[in-house]
Amino acid sequence: MGEQLEEVAVGTRVSCDGHYGVVRYCGPVVDTKGTWLGIEWEDPNRGKHSGCHNGVQYFHTRSETGGSFIRRQKVDQTLSVADAVREKYFSTLSALQGPSLDEDKDVLVYEFPRNQVVQFVGPEKITAMLSRGETIREVSLNDMPVDRPGNDGELASLVPKLQCLSLIHTLLSSWEQVAQVARQVPHLSALHLSKNILEIPKEPAELRECFRSIRLMVLRDVGYSWDEALRCAEMWPWVQDLVLSLNDISVLSPPPDTLFQQLEHLSLQDNPISLWETVCNLGHLPRLKSLTLADCDLTSISFPETPPGQKTPLFANLVVLNLHNNRLKEWVSIAELNKLARLEDLVVKGNPVTVRERRHVTRCLVISLLGRLQLLDRMAVTRDERREAGIYYVNRFFPLWVQCGGTAEGGTPSPEFLREHPRFLSLLKTYGAPETVPDGKVPVLNKAVITVEIHAPQEPDRGPIKKRVPLSMSVEKLKALVTQLFPRKGSRFCLSLASHEEGKESVLNKERCNLGFYGITDGSRIYVRW
Repeated sequence: MGEQLEEVAVGTRVSCDGHYGVVRYCGPVVDTKGTWLGIEWEDPNRGKHSGCHNGVQYFHTRSETGGSFIRRQKVDQTLSVADAVREKYFSTLSALQGPSLDEDKDVLVYEFPRNQVVQFVGPEKITAMLSRGETIREVSLNDMPVDRPGNDGELASLVPKLQCLSLIHTLLSSWEQVAQVARQVPHLSALHLSKNILEIPKEPAELRECFRSIRLMVLRDVGYSWDEALRCAEMWPWVQDLVLSLNDISVLSPPPDTLFQQLEHLSLQDNPISLWETVCNLGHLPRLKSLTLADCDLTSISFPETPPGQKTPLFANLVVLNLHNNRLKEWVSIAELNKLARLEDLVVKGNPVTVRERRHVTRCLVISLLGRLQLLDRMAVTRDERREAGIYYVNRFFPLWVQCGGTAEGGTPSPEFLREHPRFLSLLKTYGAPETVPDGKVPVLNKAVITVEIHAPQEPDRGPIKKRVPLSMSVEKLKALVTQLFPRKGSRFCLSLASHEEGKESVLNKERCNLGFYGITDGSRIYVRW
């Protein structure tokens, strides 16, 4: 450990009592003896100052309490990547090689991944243990004090067929170190480097060959801006799945044509991205299928260069879009998403626009606005659900359609209506105009349980029966209830809703639709006739 401590340099990541930090200063401190290390801690509350001690500024930290001085001897023992693999996955090997080993006895080993119990017999013990490394495909060294790659070829000899390596929250401090690890294992395809502070090389492209096999790169909480992420991407241009969550990304400039040509999945979750215009700079990535923008600060969505009813050339292959927990306020932002040519899977819950209505109403509106949607908030959109949503949508907005210049047959409404309801005409042609819309009102589902009056004119001795029913009840289930209230074996009947206009009624002939579809509200009168 002594030799290692002599080599501690500014920029090195170190651990002290399990707490991680970066060496910002190495040298003397006024009025003290010996050499001190000035540390900027990951935990900004662990330190005592900002690098200034007794009026002398030795180094700088981002937090006023993020820095302190420690002696070299306080630095924790560190490991190479190869040493860490050996310690975690081969720790029984040293015991097997010890002088107390009796080769005539069986040995039970519990140290392998997933706690598998393996029995080794006689002189084959050591050989079997070593060959176990060839079966290991995934290695996790998360939160271990790993600060260097180890000797060249050492990792390859331990786990030659390694495919996934997780180095989350270690002491590695540069991409050069990561490259030395990656080049040893030619089958490595997934690399998890979250919560590390990795210095970006001056010429990133020079390390490209080391990362040729990488297809998944995870860089959560590494403090990068978008420009820094693009510089890093020069090292792994063949990546297909990239996670950049919880970073310092607010503006997205267009990636160079040499980058992300194979990228299919991109996560920018938990970044302060507020402008959709900047997101559109990713719209020309040729293979992008999935984009995660959850927990960002987006307030609106718009493709202004694409007219309502047409498809934007941007995001031509995007199928999955996650907008969970943003700040979208208007339904027109959801309507704009219908301009995406291949969107089938959308997560939109947690936005202000989705909490104004009851959950099932919100779902109806989103399904109606987006014609290709197959999954909404991770729930499948069924054929019946799409049909009922479309009928509800037409009934709800038909009065506004008429006010804006539309008719039951079609017409040409105002541009504003078309912008906010781009699929209305298509839905109208599919499901037809509503039979009645009392007093120009639209059906609203604003109450979960209502009271209705059920009248049977053919049974004058029985007065109206009041029943509390859920607004989501289907006409089919309402008919079943009526059958119980008025038992007439073998008799068919129909239900109708009394209109606000005297003497007029609307027949409830769509059994799959719920009561809200017909504008049934608290106190509505329903007639049953045989």
